[in-house]
Amino acid sequence: MSMTREQLLSRLAGTEWSDFEVKAGQGGVPEDAFKTISAFANSSGGWLVFGVAEDEGGFRVVGLLDVDRFQNELLGACRSESKLRRPPVVTAQLHELEQGTVLVIHVAQAARADKPVRVKIRGRWHAYIRVGAGDHRCRPEEEGRFVRDASELMYDQSPCSGRGVSDLDADSLDWLRGLIEQRRPAFASPKASDEQWLRSLGLATVDGTLTRAAVLLMGQSGAVASLLPRGIVDLRVMHTPSTEGIPSHRWDDRRFCDGNIVQAIRALFERFHQLCPQPFELEATGPHRRSRSREEEALREALVNLVSHQDYGNQSHIPTILWWRDRIVFENPGDSWVAPELLEGGGHSLTRNPLIARLLRQAELAEQAGTGLPMILTRWRESGRVAPEIFNDAGTKRFRISFPWGESGSLPGQVTGQVTGQVTGQVTGQVVNLLRVCDGERSRGELQQRLGLRHRDHFNEAYLRPAMDAGLIEMTVPDKPRSRNQRYRLTALGRSVLGEKGGDK
Repeated sequence: MSMTREQLLSRLAGTEWSDFEVKAGQGGVPEDAFKTISAFANSSGGWLVFGVAEDEGGFRVVGLLDVDRFQNELLGACRSESKLRRPPVVTAQLHELEQGTVLVIHVAQAARADKPVRVKIRGRWHAYIRVGAGDHRCRPEEEGRFVRDASELMYDQSPCSGRGVSDLDADSLDWLRGLIEQRRPAFASPKASDEQWLRSLGLATVDGTLTRAAVLLMGQSGAVASLLPRGIVDLRVMHTPSTEGIPSHRWDDRRFCDGNIVQAIRALFERFHQLCPQPFELEATGPHRRSRSREEEALREALVNLVSHQDYGNQSHIPTILWWRDRIVFENPGDSWVAPELLEGGGHSLTRNPLIARLLRQAELAEQAGTGLPMILTRWRESGRVAPEIFNDAGTKRFRISFPWGESGSLPGQVTGQVTGQVTGQVTGQVVNLLRVCDGERSRGELQQRLGLRHRDHFNEAYLRPAMDAGLIEMTVPDKPRSRNQRYRLTALGRSVLGEKGGDK
């Protein structure tokens, strides 16, 4: 990989960041240059420019004094296993600038099997990663993540000593087998025992010992906790914009999933359905149910992607889903092994949990390998919203995808369109939940308590006001809105919508 003179001058007009570093190098090859080479190789690669000094927040070209000697010394050390274990791919080029000659080194990201790339500093071997514009020495647990990812036997394929079918949660096992039997009969084996079925899918060894994939997917709480004490995923809903940061009360609603993967998927699929707008076509003949919203389809796929690709060997960092008013952020402890630009095009798939990913595909809970992220992006664009933002850090082992809500003009909890019996509109999951608890005539406090909501303003904004604006709920004392005797009840249209949603009112 090369950098043109114009590209170099453009970078020198900016600042150092995660993929760009400068060193003066006039006294020879600096020892800390090898820390940067290790950090680039263990992260996403980068450029190292010698003959440039950092000066009062900017860059100043000073030139190299003995270019040939410097280049030979540097490249010789980069190829020496006495200096760098598993030396990375390094390319060099010279640029003659007015102030002097600079040497531009490109360090490629090391292959997964070659990480961590360690460097010998003062007689000791250390590995580094790039964090922002700095080189940070790996902690033991960070090196452990590289070692796990480099293994030919994936984490979820390893057997769990002493764990058998009796350690599985019966409901989770029955649900997953039933789903596969319904959707993919070729993989169902309905006459096989549970142990035979598990063995046929690689989830158990010939002696019946469960793999980590089986325990994580369907294990009882004790079996899962012994393997993964941190939990599967943590969903936090906050009724504030992301720009305001985590509120003092930390969250307004939370789903902490510390059971198995199947339980997490079932619980969060249901919660997503409640949180996402659920469109109805309301015409003169009555409401007509539409399929799941495009937003919900994208978020379901993002959840399956999260549980398929996370690093379950990482015992301290739990995946999070932060659901703000203006965006939804999925963050995973485990980087993508495929560059995001390749993932977006589809057809590329490498997973650190192949057994888990395969079972979820067979149950049709996920798209086929290599199509998950393209499907997420397509569904989100079809909803009319701004495209998600993707962040992948191979050094710190993090993957994040952020879904903007507000830019399309529709926030969670809002009703878009005028909902009447003559036109098409949308009724959100929050409004439908309100309809379900509004039996007879209820006070505002009773409705809020039945929904388990603490904040009156949020209840009014996301539930009560949209329902009344849509003509689904009405006041019993409409001419005195602030009456202490005020109650709320369903309208005829509200009862019709509730019946279409499967309510019992």
